[in-house]
Amino acid sequence: MSRRRGIVWCCLLAFACVGAVLAPGPTSQPEAEASLEPVVSDRSSDPAPPSGSERVVRELPRPEARRLHVALTGDVLVHTGVWQTAERMAADRGMRAPYFTPMFAGIAPAVRAADLAVCHLETPVSPRGGPYLNYPVFAAPPEVVRGLAETGYDGCTTASNHAVDQGFTGLARTIRTLRSEGLFHAGTHATVTGSRSPTLVSVRGVRVGLLSVTYGTNGLPVAEPWSVDLIDVPRVLAQARALRRAGAEVVMVAVHAGDEYSHVPNALQREVFGRLTASPWVDFVYGHHAHVVQPWARLHDKWVVYGLGNLVAEQLTELPDTYRSMLAEITFAEQPDGTFRAVRPRYRPLLITRPDDPGGTHVLDAVAALADPRTPAVLRSRLRDAVREVDAVASAPGVTSPGSRGAAQ
Repeated sequence: MSRRRGIVWCCLLAFACVGAVLAPGPTSQPEAEASLEPVVSDRSSDPAPPSGSERVVRELPRPEARRLHVALTGDVLVHTGVWQTAERMAADRGMRAPYFTPMFAGIAPAVRAADLAVCHLETPVSPRGGPYLNYPVFAAPPEVVRGLAETGYDGCTTASNHAVDQGFTGLARTIRTLRSEGLFHAGTHATVTGSRSPTLVSVRGVRVGLLSVTYGTNGLPVAEPWSVDLIDVPRVLAQARALRRAGAEVVMVAVHAGDEYSHVPNALQREVFGRLTASPWVDFVYGHHAHVVQPWARLHDKWVVYGLGNLVAEQLTELPDTYRSMLAEITFAEQPDGTFRAVRPRYRPLLITRPDDPGGTHVLDAVAALADPRTPAVLRSRLRDAVREVDAVASAPGVTSPGSRGAAQ
């Protein structure tokens, strides 16, 4: 159960083989819905009909269409400067373990305002106390997971090119850590049964399926082939269909792919996003891995966002766009036929401060920080740059942002 809202984790689907599903548990069963058929009333307490042969027909009030507001962010990459900032934050409070929660305070209002908030934990976590490891083979302090949970995230996708940096042991440890903090996950698996169980959650009465896939694992061997979900479009579509059969009303797919530091989707992204959105089983596709923002688009009359950039990282200062990212927001609105459609795409430009900045690494909502008179002058030019550069890539007809000018809703 989520720390702050009623989210039921229903990871109860199981594939005997791709596309074959075991019976789901009770939390993934469709809920009873109010009938929209007219009701014929012939109770004795009703007013007498106009004639002996007529009945009074009354319509039940039409249920209000359901809406689900979802927030999504990109790569959580805990480089050395990031965990050192968390260590300083802990020391300032008399704590021993790294403390990440203040790092994300700038985006907490937007994360908590969502009905469902999903991060992307790109790296495995270390044992408590370390050792912590930087690129190219990561091991992040496990306390980062608590920081994400306390910020308001409900779950994380975990399929990435760094998923097996610490082998299967690190992968399983990461899953245990997420679960211990009340976060669901999608994309990696500690058991064969788990690999056959796509993630299904219920949020405000709407059942949401989440799939997460990656282009590869940096050439590192995957000891248990079922433990990491790789890009395999037929398999993803089979899982999406199985989620639908188990009661999912919305299915999202997170794709970890793209050319690093490029704002332009590559051929693999375009192919995968196109094939997934062509399916009736998939409602929304989004991406990460490029470490910079990539555009929103409409494919087969469905919204997608190719790349969200980093949520937190310490990458090369000569690549300032790796410190500029976005928090994507999408609303899934129930249609008259009972299906859901992704509408009202929005994004918030973010700025990641650097470890050598005053206070170290923080993630800031750029527009909100510019409006805050307490924001240091030294950061204001970078915040304006973040808004301008993210808007240049992400703004599109039909997509809105607090920083964009003249964007149509």
